[in-house]
Amino acid sequence: MPSPVHIITPQPGQLRQNYVIALLAEYWKAWGHPVCCGPLEVLESGVGIMHVNLTKVAAHHIPATPDQHPLLNRHVLDISKSSFSTLRLQPESAWKGPVIVKSDLNYFGNPEKTRHREGRLEQVQRLLARKSWKLAHRLPSNDYPVLADINKVPGWVWRRQDLIVERFLPERIGDSYSIRGWLFFGERGYAYRLYSRSPVVKAGNITHFDILDDVPEELHSFRRQHGFDFGKFDYVEVEGRAVLLDLNKTPTTVAKSDSPRLRDLAEGLYDFPGMGKC
Repeated sequence: MPSPVHIITPQPGQLRQNYVIALLAEYWKAWGHPVCCGPLEVLESGVGIMHVNLTKVAAHHIPATPDQHPLLNRHVLDISKSSFSTLRLQPESAWKGPVIVKSDLNYFGNPEKTRHREGRLEQVQRLLARKSWKLAHRLPSNDYPVLADINKVPGWVWRRQDLIVERFLPERIGDSYSIRGWLFFGERGYAYRLYSRSPVVKAGNITHFDILDDVPEELHSFRRQHGFDFGKFDYVEVEGRAVLLDLNKTPTTVAKSDSPRLRDLAEGLYDFPGMGKC
């Protein structure tokens, strides 16, 4: 019988279908693998896949592995931007170009925000940020402000531990801004490039995309050094070098479940010990 797959999440229940792992799980089920989803204290068989949608993963989420069964992404415990950014600025930095203000947390900090009830002051700040994020002392929802230079960064931003200021190094293709992504599982993966008219490229403003043939070797090296078995890296290529912008260990997708690229990604399961395909 094919080995079981344990998708380890903080709470039991079904995964949202826009999670890449949920779509891969459908292939694994079709290939005969039992798939379960939820917290786990001890990984006793098969393979475990950490899928905790938080920037930092607490130790109590990680199951014991006394029999050395594969536990994917067990070493990926912190994907905050400050943990890897090569673009980070400080108030005294000499950078003269444009800057971008971001949440240090993954995905605008939204997963963490859902874990506590928003207070009245926070509600007022969120609404005010639509008009003036500087006055609200809060970033606009699901967006990152780009400023002309470091002197335009409000003082309160530097005092916030949950925010980070970076050099803004966009990749331009003609009149468009672009960002690249690399989605991988085991030895399988593919890269793509998204285009937008907006300096901050995101799902809601993409005009078109294309699939890339290669991934820069420095990203493969970073992945090996930091123990990523599964995930997505966002990056740009500027002046011939790759610059990491974001790490994601619980990626989502708009791809359809019957995508050949997703099926190939699912085959990456068999790159791990004890998971030979029957």
